[in-house]
Amino acid sequence: MHKRLIASLLASASFLLACSATSPPVFAAASKLEQSFNDTAFKLVSCELGADRTATCKMTVTNRYTDKRIEITRSGITIQDDLGNEYPVTGGGFGDPSTTPKWNQVAVADSDYVVHVSASNLSSRATSIRAVVFPRLLVRSMQGQALGYRDRVVFSQPPMVDTSEAASAKPSPMAEAPTEASTTAADDEMPIAVDDWQIVGLWSYDAVDGQHIPAQGFVLLPKPGAGVGQAWLARLELKNHDQLPAGQRALWPVMIHIERRTVCADYPGYPSYQVFIDVPGVDNDAIYSVSACKPD
Repeated sequence: MHKRLIASLLASASFLLACSATSPPVFAAASKLEQSFNDTAFKLVSCELGADRTATCKMTVTNRYTDKRIEITRSGITIQDDLGNEYPVTGGGFGDPSTTPKWNQVAVADSDYVVHVSASNLSSRATSIRAVVFPRLLVRSMQGQALGYRDRVVFSQPPMVDTSEAASAKPSPMAEAPTEASTTAADDEMPIAVDDWQIVGLWSYDAVDGQHIPAQGFVLLPKPGAGVGQAWLARLELKNHDQLPAGQRALWPVMIHIERRTVCADYPGYPSYQVFIDVPGVDNDAIYSVSACKPD
C-alpha cells in the first residue's frame, strides 16, 4: 500500500516538474517603442529621413524618484530602413551631437531628457525607418553602481516626421502668405557668420559631378541639416544640383570662412580647386578656394 502511494506521489511530482519545464511563466511583452526598468523609461518618439539621406531619430529618457546616471553605448547602434538595410549610427547623444563611444547623462529625479541618433548615406530607395537597435541601455546610481541594463533593445516602427520641402513650406491655415518683399529679405539673409569658421554641408560630388563646377559654381543655401555627427545651418551645392543625374550623394560637413574666401574639406585626398560661390546678399559673392585644408 505504501509503495503504491509513494509511486503515485512520485508520478504526480514528475508530471508537475515536466509542466514547469515546458511551460515557462509568461511576461507581458515590452512596447515596441518603449523599454522601462529601474524607474527609467526609454521611448523612441519619432524618426525623420532628410533629403540628404540622413536619418535622425529622437528618443526620450524619463527618470523617476532618484537621481541616476544614464549610459548609452554609441558604438553598435544601428538604424534599419524599410528595405532592411542597416546603417551604423555616427552621431547623436544627449544635447549637442557627439561622436564619442559612450553618451553619459546625469538624470535628475522626475525629469525628461532627449537623445538623438543619426546615420548618413541611406539608400535613395528607402522611404522610412523600420527599427533602431541599441546594443545596451544602462542605468547607474550616482556612485557608479549598475542598477540595471537591457541588451539588444529593438525599437520598431517609429512614427515618421515629414521633412519634405513641400510639407515644410506648406503654410498653416491661419498664416498670412509672405509678400514679395519679405521673401526677398529672407532669401538675402546670411544664415552664418562671415568673420569666423562655420560648418556647412557640401554634397559628396564625384569627378563626373565636378565637371559642372567651373560652369555652374556653388550656391550657399540657408538649409539646416546634419551628418557625420555635425549639424549646420546652411549648405553648399552646385547651382544645377537639381538637374544632375540621379546618383548616390550625401551631405558632408565642411568649414567655410566667408571673409577669407576659403572652404576646408578636411578629408584625405580631397581635391583643390577654385569655385565661384553665390552667397546670400551681394557683398560676399566671389571665387573661393576649396581644398583638404584644416581651419586655423
